[in-house]
Amino acid sequence: MIQPRLRLLSLAALVPAAHSWGLCNDKHTHCASWAKDGECEKENKPFMQKECALSCGVCPLLCRDVEEACASWAKEGFCESNPTYMLKRCATSCGVCAVKCYDKEPGDVCGQWARHGECEKNPAILSTCPVSCGVCTSICLDKHNDCPNWAEAGDCSKNRAFMLMNCPRSCQLCAEPEGTPPKAHDAPTPFNCANHDNEQCLLWGEQECGVNPEALLTDCPRLCGACTLACVDKAVDCPGWAAAKEGKACELDSHLPTMCPQSCGICPAIHVRAPPAKDEV
Repeated sequence: MIQPRLRLLSLAALVPAAHSWGLCNDKHTHCASWAKDGECEKENKPFMQKECALSCGVCPLLCRDVEEACASWAKEGFCESNPTYMLKRCATSCGVCAVKCYDKEPGDVCGQWARHGECEKNPAILSTCPVSCGVCTSICLDKHNDCPNWAEAGDCSKNRAFMLMNCPRSCQLCAEPEGTPPKAHDAPTPFNCANHDNEQCLLWGEQECGVNPEALLTDCPRLCGACTLACVDKAVDCPGWAAAKEGKACELDSHLPTMCPQSCGICPAIHVRAPPAKDEV
């Protein structure tokens, strides 16, 4: 019963992913300050475009690819050779947007496929069932366009409960503390969002998030809903791994697309309906 549907999915994977929506976030907490100092247009422009995309106006908070050829252009290396155009027009394919994840099939269809091992057998399923197939990562992402500026103004301390829920990245909820030793190459991104003591968080329960939000959001961000499930590479070496074997490593290694979904082109293929226009502020 599964195979006919999977054959259709293989064809669906070839459809251009022009409607894959994500969240454009700065990668450094000092981006707002740097942008105010004019660094977006100075000699650091290439660095700022990639690392401070939101503060530099490269992409709005809610961003996506707007050209049908973005995925193929990114594979050909244009994100690096023509960043001024590509980071703005192909934000998802170039990794500026962290694509929000959800399973597209109704009910438990994706779960059934995953339990039958179809995620490994048929890579086309990964973009259709990214949650069930383990493609997605729970990470800290800002949910408001002004988060970097609010954080720069000290609101992470003055309005902590609101800011931790809505601006977890700018408030460094999931950032590594300074002086942390470098992680192994296959270690998770420092923006991974997880409860610090999952057993204790479960004992407290979600109701405690409303009673004592500042403490619970700090210790149990995943329980309290501060995390976003998104499609991102899980290792810093993913671009190199994906480029190996004459660019066919993602096809030859069934585990690589799950570990490196952005570098393997899975993230741009996750189609997400565009949110209402009023939310695009």
